[in-house]
This record gives sequence, C-alpha cells and structure tokens, in this order.
Amino acid sequence: MKKLLPILLPLLILSALAVYFVYNPKSSSTIEDTEKGFAVRDTAAIDVIEIQNPKYAKMKLRRAESGWWYVNDKWLARPDKIDLLLQTFTKIRAKKPVAKVAEDNIASTMKKATRIKLYDKEGMQLKSYLLGTTNSSRSGNYMQLEGAAGIFLAYIPGFEGYFSPRFIPKISDWRFPRVFNHGPHNISELTVEYPEEPKASFIIKKKGEDFSFSRLEEAHPKDASVPQNLLRAYLKNFRNLNAEAFENEYEKIDSIRNATPHAIITLTNDKGDKREAVFYKRKVYKRTKVSTEDDGSVREYDIDRFFGLINERRDFVLLQNFVFSDVLRKHEEFLP
Repeated sequence: MKKLLPILLPLLILSALAVYFVYNPKSSSTIEDTEKGFAVRDTAAIDVIEIQNPKYAKMKLRRAESGWWYVNDKWLARPDKIDLLLQTFTKIRAKKPVAKVAEDNIASTMKKATRIKLYDKEGMQLKSYLLGTTNSSRSGNYMQLEGAAGIFLAYIPGFEGYFSPRFIPKISDWRFPRVFNHGPHNISELTVEYPEEPKASFIIKKKGEDFSFSRLEEAHPKDASVPQNLLRAYLKNFRNLNAEAFENEYEKIDSIRNATPHAIITLTNDKGDKREAVFYKRKVYKRTKVSTEDDGSVREYDIDRFFGLINERRDFVLLQNFVFSDVLRKHEEFLP
C-alpha cells in the first residue's frame, strides 16, 4: 500500500481539481465579471429604469413610495409588466462570448440596440447595458455592459427563447388602464347616464352616512324606497375596474367619438375629483365570438366588448362587458 501511495496521491489531487473546475466554472474563466455581470441580485434597490430604443420614445419607469411604478412620471405602470421585468433582471446570465469571426457583425447590430439603465433611490447608476438582437437559434439575446469590450450571448435559465420583447419601450403597452378604483367609503356622487334611454339613467349621492337614489330625468315615486344595502353593494362594484387595453392608434376613433355613447359613467370621489368613462357600442367584426342572435340573425354589435374613452376623454380604450356589467345597471333594476 505504501508503494502505491505516491501513485494514488497525484491521481486523487487531479480528480479533486477536475471536480472543482466542473462545479465552479467561474474560476476557470478568464472573463471578468465586469464584462458579463448582467444580473441584479436585489431588485428592491432599483428605483428607476430607463429604456431607450431608436424606434420608440425614451421611457422611464419610477418606483413610488406607495409601491406603484409610474411611466414617465405621468401614468400608472402595469404591475404584471413590472414584475416580469424585475424577475428578468435577476435571471439574466451570460452564456458565452461572441465568437471572434462574428464580432464585427454583431458589434454593428449593437448600434441599434436597446439601452437599459438602472438607478437606485439616490440616483446612483446600478447597471447600464445594451440589449441587442437574438441569435440564429433564438435562444437568447446579445448583450454588452456599458464600457465593456466584450459582447455576450445572454439567456434566462429555464426559459426557452429570447427575452428582448420584455424591454420594448412602447409606452401604451406599459400604462395601467385604470378606469375606477373606488368604494362606498370614498364615492360622493355617481351618475350613470344612457343617452338613448333617458329613463334608465340615475344618480346616487352621498348624504351623511347614507346615499340618495334618483332617476336622472325626473324622480320616480319609488326612488326613496331603494334599500341602502342595495346601493352600497352596487357601489362596491367600482373597485379595481380596468380597461382591457389602450387603443389610441385605432384608425376609426374619430367616427366613434362622433357616435352617440351607449353609456356615460361619472364618478366624483370624497375629495371632489371626477373620473369619467364613456362607453360606445362596438360593431361586430370577424373576431367577434358571438356574432349571431338566438334566431340565427347576424348581430349588429359585439356583446362582449365596448370601445371607451377615459382620462378626461384623452385615451381610447377597449372595455370588457364581463368587467363592467355589474356597474352598467339601469334605473328600474334598483326599484323594489
């Protein structure tokens, strides 16, 4: 055994070193972390995200003290988009550097890449890098840290595909299409108007701790007998009501604006601030799910979606009937 020890000992050392380098690839790499460190371990430190792409206007996402994020300091940002973005920052990994033969070609494409900058609350820059095109197999994106010479193919472990669509700075895709988020405790007045059915319109006003109910055109004899619990239950439906999507680039906006609205909801909160949503019937089109009546005749209007105007009628949106059906009630539905 003693005679074998001089032979076995070097073999054991070589085996241990092999295992070490297999499970610790960083130690065998000559590439510095400053060249390939794309991930952010603690996204809670990120306060501002700037995304700039030659095809779009520069977009800034800022975290507010409330926890909400804002787009360009004007609009609420979509929480789902923000969450996915922050998750992406923690998972990005450098897979391999660009091959020498492809360096010039990839470097030229990086001139049109998306520039991403991250800052903390004090305004200190945390990260800055370029996000380029995908590779031929579409398994990742080319990335380059600011000031670094090397370009890498980056990927997200466990995700098949490229991730650059998550960083497209199209502002309308990032805005949160909030319509109403109120309840009985902070609603002082609510008007639901049906221009084509005046007798279906009504108004609810807060009177101390209670609410009054009245038909908008003229009072109905039974208005005063509408139960308070029914009014409160109805007003609870105004919590977390959002549009499906912004449609500000829709080509027929002007013609729809000139049409008679199906409904107009105006809500005044306890601070005197007003919010309005204008609903327009949407014509049946090729993607309408239910395009015929029970008797087989073709419907004129889509029963699943409305077009709408919100934010002082500046934004044109798509509104789902499934979301707003509980607030699009008519006067007679409240009467005993």
